[in-house]
Formats: sequence, structure tokens, C-alpha cells
Amino acid sequence: MIRRLPWKPEWKSIRARTMVMLLCVNAVIILLLSLGAFRFYRQSFVDEIASARSDVLRQIAERARQFKTNIYTLSNLYCNDNQFSEAVSELTPATEGEFALYMDQLTGQLQVSFHQVNLDFYVVYLSENGIGYCSVPTPEDYDYMNPKIKIWYRDLYQAGGAIVDVASYRDRALGINAYSAARTVRSSDGEIQGYLMINADERQLYQMYADVISAQSNIYVADSEGKIVSSNKDSIIGFSYFNMKNLDRLFGDKNHIITKISGREALFTRYYDPESGFTVFEEIPLNVVLQPIERIRLVVLALALLALAGGTVMAWLFSRRIAAPLRKLCQDARQVEEGDLNQNTVFPRSTP
Repeated sequence: MIRRLPWKPEWKSIRARTMVMLLCVNAVIILLLSLGAFRFYRQSFVDEIASARSDVLRQIAERARQFKTNIYTLSNLYCNDNQFSEAVSELTPATEGEFALYMDQLTGQLQVSFHQVNLDFYVVYLSENGIGYCSVPTPEDYDYMNPKIKIWYRDLYQAGGAIVDVASYRDRALGINAYSAARTVRSSDGEIQGYLMINADERQLYQMYADVISAQSNIYVADSEGKIVSSNKDSIIGFSYFNMKNLDRLFGDKNHIITKISGREALFTRYYDPESGFTVFEEIPLNVVLQPIERIRLVVLALALLALAGGTVMAWLFSRRIAAPLRKLCQDARQVEEGDLNQNTVFPRSTP
């Protein structure tokens, strides 16, 4: 009497288990390969974007350097003019008018010359005895940028007549955020005769790089102390915005990092110009940077699903091929166990 083998649910059969195992292996391999490939492509893409933006920042740094150089040149042209030195040494309330006429003439000549490099500037001079000059109209209570009541006076005094950067002077009386090259004007014996400030509206510097700012990005031109010299965010100009030592540790020897800014991931890139001492930073939201590769993400997902579907078909075929002889072997073993010794199990030969 032939006994039937006990029935097992389909999902507990050898074939089902083999198929599940193969599917799991396929899914893990496909998942790892897809994630690895996409992560590698994403990192390569971010590195390429960062490299491109670093080149843009280098161009901005070069323009900022030229802006600074022009202002320094102007300051030297004033101080190296012999008539200027004589006029400063002879400046008294009685000669104040003559001094103003001379300064107007010299400034006018220099403005014509520097108009060719698109630099518009104004000059402020304040003598040690309080006589002031400004090349643009000023209100009656204008303090002529009195350095003695400014936080940068110490640097100005200790510089000994060398130029000191005033990263961004808020000239409220004139409504200007001015980049200023300030210096003391001294007599031959080293005594301070007055203070010369060559100023240019920061918006002129901003216009030099406004056309290269990408969508939703922010540009910062900072001095060595982290104070903002220029930016498309004009509300922070003149403020100490960056801790440069901390940023040096974060960047290391790289020109870009991915960090959180205002609660969202951003690509943060920098370029340091040793000649000017300026560091140019740019922050771009990471989702904006990665937007062009969203289609790649969908393609990778579609390929992964296609590979998984193909793996499912292959698993079904392999599980059938593997499970059939095993099921036959189990049936023959049961028959032998029940006393039927006439079983003849034949295993397919493996192909060399």
C-alpha cells in the first residue's frame, strides 16, 4: 500500500525556501551595488561642483584684490604727492579753504584716472587739530570718520603710517558701507599730523561678482579676522561673522565641506587669496547642488528594480532546477523507508 507524503504548505517547500534565499541574496547585492554606485557618483559630482565653484571664488578673490589694490594705490598717490605733504603741514583754520580747493582738484584728477577701472571713491582727511575735509557733500555734524573714537584706532596708531584695512566702515551720515584704506599722515619727525581715509562703496565690489552668484547661494568676502568685507547679504557687512581658526580646522586641506547651515545641509566652499588676505566663502544648499542628479537617482532606482525582477525570474528557475531532484530524492527515501527497495534514483551529471 502506497502512503502519501505529508502535505506541506507551498511556502515551506524546498523550492520556496531556495527561491527566497536566492531572492534575498540578489536583493542585498543589488541594493549594495546601487547604493555604492550612486554614492560614488554623488560624491564625484559634488567634488566637481566644488572644484568649479572654487574657480569662481578665485575669480572673485582676484577682483577683490584689484579693488583693494586700487584703493591702496590712491592712498599712496596722495601721500607721495609733495604738495599734499606741504598742504597738510601748513593746514590751519586760516588755510582750510585753500586746502579744500587743492584736495578737490587732486581728487578730481584721480577720479578721472580711476574711472577707467570703474572705481568711484571719496576721500576723508581729518587733521590732528580737528580740521576735516571730505570730497563729497556732508552734513554739518559729520565727524570725518574720527579715528580716535573708532575700534580700529589702535591698529592705525601702531601701523606708523602704513595702510590699515577698515573692512567695512558704516558711514551712516552718507548712507554707505565703505571699504576704507586708512593711515596716519606723519611729519618728518614722526608726529601725527592727521588721518587720511580713501573710501569706496562696498556695493562696487559686490557688483564685480554679482553676475557669478548662483541661485540660492551666498557669497562672503572676509578679512583675516573673519569680518565681512563684502557679501550679497548686506545686513552682515562689517560684522565679525566667521571664526577663522574653527573654519581652518573644519576645512583642513580641503577647499570644500558639507555642513549644516541654518539647519540644512549645504556645500561650503572657500578660496584664500594670500596677496590680499581675503578669504572668499560660498554656501549653497546641498539639495540645490544635487538637483541635476535627481534624474540619475530615478535611473538607478529603475535599474535596481529591473535587476531585482530579473533576479526573481532567475531565482524561480534555479529554485525549480535545484528543488526537483531533491524532492525526488526525498520521495524515493520515503519509499525505501516503507519497504519498497525497487527505487532507482538517478542524479543528473554535472557538466564539466
